[in-house]
Parts: sequence; C-alpha cells; structure tokens
Amino acid sequence: MRVQFDIDRIRQQGKTLLISFSFTKKIFRLISRSKTIAFSLSKIINENADVVTSILPFFDHNGNVASNSYKISKELLTHVTLKRSISATSVKDKQMLTKTVLALNEKTAFNENLESARVHIFNHKLLSSLKMEKHKFFISDNGTYNSLKERDFHQRDSLYGLTGGVVRFKNNLTNCKTVVEELRRFHYTYVSAPYEVKQEWKHQGCLSLISGNLGYRFVLLELNSTQTKDSVVIAFRGRNSGFASIYNKKLFRLVASSASTYCSLELDIDVRRWKPGKFFSEKISVSFPTRMKEDLTFSILITDELQQSTSSNIVFSNSESLDLSTRLNLLFTESVDLAPAPSAMNLMACIS
Repeated sequence: MRVQFDIDRIRQQGKTLLISFSFTKKIFRLISRSKTIAFSLSKIINENADVVTSILPFFDHNGNVASNSYKISKELLTHVTLKRSISATSVKDKQMLTKTVLALNEKTAFNENLESARVHIFNHKLLSSLKMEKHKFFISDNGTYNSLKERDFHQRDSLYGLTGGVVRFKNNLTNCKTVVEELRRFHYTYVSAPYEVKQEWKHQGCLSLISGNLGYRFVLLELNSTQTKDSVVIAFRGRNSGFASIYNKKLFRLVASSASTYCSLELDIDVRRWKPGKFFSEKISVSFPTRMKEDLTFSILITDELQQSTSSNIVFSNSESLDLSTRLNLLFTESVDLAPAPSAMNLMACIS
C-alpha cells in the first residue's frame, strides 16, 4: 500500500506523521461505503501507533458539513482499537461524536472505554477568524469554536487530550503574543504553519519558544538519593514546562546497572499526570533480591506502551547524561552495600 510506504519512509527520517483524511464528492455520496472506508482507515491507524489522524469535514455546495463526515468518523471510532484515537475538527463535532458536553477530567481521561477520551480536536483553521458574542470578540477559527462556552470546554478538555492544528495563512491573529496564548491555553502538541508565518514568528522572537514547548517538556529540577540497610531511596522533582500533557500511556522503569549487572523495575508512575505548567515530584524506594555491593548507575527509562522504537522514549529536556542508544535518563552512579530483601515490595529484577 502506497500510504504505508510513505509512513515508513517518514518514520525512517525520525519524524511523526499527521494524516488528515478528506474525501471527494463521489465518495461522500456513497453512504453505503462508509463502513468500508472506515475499516480501511482504521487499519492504518491500528498498525501505526505513531501516526496522528483526523477526519476533515466535507462541505456541500451550501457550505454545510456533509452528513457522511459524521458517519465515517463514527464508524472509524468503532474500528480503531481502544488504545488509539482520532481527532474531530471542531468542539461541536467532538461533542456530537461522543454524545457528551462534559470535558475530560482526572476520573474520565484515562478510561479507554469512554469515546470522549479517544476523540481529540484538530484545529484545521487555527488563528483564522474572530466572532462576536455579547459584544465581545473571540477567536472562532471558522467554526472550530462557535461560542465562548465551547472555548472553555476545549481549554479544560485539552488538558487530557491531544490537540493539534494548522495555520493556513498570515493575518492579524498570527502574531507571537496571540499564537503563544492560544497554544498554551489549548495545550497544543503539534502545529503546522506556512513559511511566511514561521518567518513572522522568527522575526518576533517566538519560533524557538513554540518549537521547544509544543507537547510536553519535562525539566528535572532536584534529585536526591539515600541508602538504608536494604534499599535505595530516590526522590526527584521536576516541572512540565511544555504546552501539553502526554496522551499515550508510558511504562516507567527504574534501571540499576554496572558492567556485570542489569536490574530493572517497572513502577506505578503515570507521567500523563505531569501537567503542563505544573511541578511534579516522585519518591522511589527499591531493594534487591540478593546482596548488592558494587558501583551502580541508576537511570530512568520511560517507554511508550504501543511503540517499540527507542526514539519514542521520554527524556528530560535538561538531561546532561543521556544514553543515546537507549534514551535512558542517567541519574547518578553510586557505591551501594545493601542487604538482600527478597520480600520487599519494590524488588528489582536482576540479571548478571
């Protein structure tokens, strides 16, 4: 399949692909084919965990969104696996697809069985228009937001979702002040813009800020370790200085290694809860099944649940010590002399 060939080629370049599906009038007239179309699209989504997808609305000659846009999106949502998601192109579309006007929160965001947790917003006309409500202008982006209430919904909902968008053209809204406010408010993970817009951002001094803060950006601020008779206690504090949270579930492992030993332990730490603009702190206490007396290097390995490539591993943005081959966050090397604790709760699994 040509699409898969292109996906593989882009992946080899170390890039992530955004696919926006759109259709011809002929396809949209064939209502009976909506299931077939959705099944074909879902195959691409399910087999490529690093691909972000959205369904662009199709407008009829009167400017109304064709009903088949909704039909195909709804069918697609039933065919993709529970761990994958799609994007709607407006708040109204998301609410219609998921049949709820309630924004995601801590209790609902990570429930794969809820459709609202698997539908995000792709703003395909970012910073394109204004609208007035109660004698006050707000950014409406040609229907992405039809009211201030919808903007408030997306601000709360996007804290747990995957928001992306495309700036189509340069205008009075694409200045640095406005774009940074929008990207931060709606927790953008990815944005595309034409050359002249990027040049505007570069000249106004915000291009590097935007590129460096889209999505998450974990900064490690403090790191401490202590030893007891049979355990090592590691405490760290950091901040997510990016615009967004992580959406996909990650596996968090602590690794202790030397030239002759490799130990690891998967921990119940969910980095999706490290929210943008907020500080986070974790405390880890680990033990070993046998006596451990040697110099150990302690590292954090954060991998994607769906992707096998090391390029998807999460790293702290200010990590001075990073194993590039595995993208391990190297914390410190320390001499340990620990008694065995085979019945401890957080017990490292080791191989020599």
